[in-house]
Amino acid sequence: MAKETFLKSTEFPPADVRFRILEEAQQAVMTLKTLKGLLSPQDTESLSLLLDQELMVDLEASLAEAAAGQVEPLEVIR
Repeated sequence: MAKETFLKSTEFPPADVRFRILEEAQQAVMTLKTLKGLLSPQDTESLSLLLDQELMVDLEASLAEAAAGQVEPLEVIR
């Protein structure tokens, strides 16, 4: 089963998958710490958006609605 499937389901991934996810997260943290001084304000803002889980849930829901054709034209929203 793919990692994405676990993230979108209520199932808990097996130990080997959890371990791999943890290793990847640790590597990402080390990379960010190493590159912290090289990040532009735009990079920092992008990362903060990507790390905001509530925002990512809202974005995922919005993309699903768009894919299902449940969108309103901008003219109506304004």
